[in-house]
Amino acid sequence: MKKLFAVFTVFLLTNNAFLSAQKIQGSIINPESEKIFILNRSSNVVFSADVDLKTGTFSDIFKKECEPGFYTLKYGHETTSMYLEPSFDLTITLDTREFDESISYSGTGAEYNNFLAKKFLLEEQGYGNLGKLYSSNETDFLKKLNTVQKKEEKLLANLSDNDFVKKERQAIKYHKLVFLLNYQSYHAYLTHNNTFKVSASFLAPIDSIDYDNETDFLNSKDYQELVNKYYTDPVLSSQNIKDAILKIEHIKSPIIKSAEMNQLLRFIAPSLGNLDSINWAVQNYMTDKNFKEKIAKKIDACKNVSKGHLSPSFSYKDIDGNTVSLSDFKGKLVYIDVWATWCAPCRREIPFLKKMAKTYEGKAIEFVSISVDNKSAYDKWKKMVKSQTDNWHQLFADKSWNSDFTRAYMINSIPRFILIDKEGKIVSPDATRPSNPVTSKMIDDLLAN
Repeated sequence: MKKLFAVFTVFLLTNNAFLSAQKIQGSIINPESEKIFILNRSSNVVFSADVDLKTGTFSDIFKKECEPGFYTLKYGHETTSMYLEPSFDLTITLDTREFDESISYSGTGAEYNNFLAKKFLLEEQGYGNLGKLYSSNETDFLKKLNTVQKKEEKLLANLSDNDFVKKERQAIKYHKLVFLLNYQSYHAYLTHNNTFKVSASFLAPIDSIDYDNETDFLNSKDYQELVNKYYTDPVLSSQNIKDAILKIEHIKSPIIKSAEMNQLLRFIAPSLGNLDSINWAVQNYMTDKNFKEKIAKKIDACKNVSKGHLSPSFSYKDIDGNTVSLSDFKGKLVYIDVWATWCAPCRREIPFLKKMAKTYEGKAIEFVSISVDNKSAYDKWKKMVKSQTDNWHQLFADKSWNSDFTRAYMINSIPRFILIDKEGKIVSPDATRPSNPVTSKMIDDLLAN
């Protein structure tokens, strides 16, 4: 069973060879799904095989040419990292009831994949509860990281030194650096100490990072996270925007530069307070005409759903099949929750939303939850909603993430909360969550006016 550090995306290695007839076979104890898949870094299926539910066996060859490197093995709801090369001929065995603990490989290339499986367990067991880890003091935190890193390096030393080992050595280093970079903010949040700062030497290892290494960018998700924080975060957090934009413009790797421009474009949102400054810097200091046009267009769209503008409307079916529209609530505040049944942070907010809806019952405010689940999850949504409460509106968006209302607000992550005033104007396009006491204070102030 997946506990921590689930690997959802893995990244291809640069290589000119191809897997033209790569064979994958295996045996699954307690089989649950009729298909097993291997996905590339774009989450596209490059291999699939039928699983015999009686025997748990499967066997097939790659039907498409695939670059060698890291992939994701997916069976049911479980995923794990795999490494493949043209000469590999692998047999996989696993038990669905203990997926990560039981998965093992034999055949050509088994040593690399067994290393990845053991590495995952080592991290899962070594780091333990992440909340407890990030709550610990600097000394204990670093001790834990160093212990895990040494064990990983010792495990890696059992393999012959080659391209895979070199890349894994870098991956281990970057994984630790991500933990270091996240420690200050996570520790402050978990310990409720907003003034917490790490010691002067704590982040010293991060100073040596080369943020323009295309090879590492293609091979390491952790390196990508470090790169994103270095290039994109300063633009979004209202730091020196001109200098931050120039950093992106001066990236030498075309792959990293393109990725960071797309990252910036993705996170441009109506709630940002520095949209005009970002647009000005992009238009004046970047040379990619297509990117400049995209940024300008998205910023204009953001302004259409910024504070003080009339909100885009919606008309969606509720749990009883009745159509509910935003216009139905004219003269009342509307607090909108955009969520999905699969979203754990969304579900954590439900008890707080339920309490809030009860507190303001009979007052000039309506609470509306809009699910962006796919149509295939409609029955699951309906069952979950029925088990919750009936004191606020539960709606199902017609086209999931592509619904007009979702697209108008440029929602690309959930949960997302929106607050609209009695005249239908936007108070906040990205409001605080029900669990945040600030939310009730804001509602109280609006109701008093």
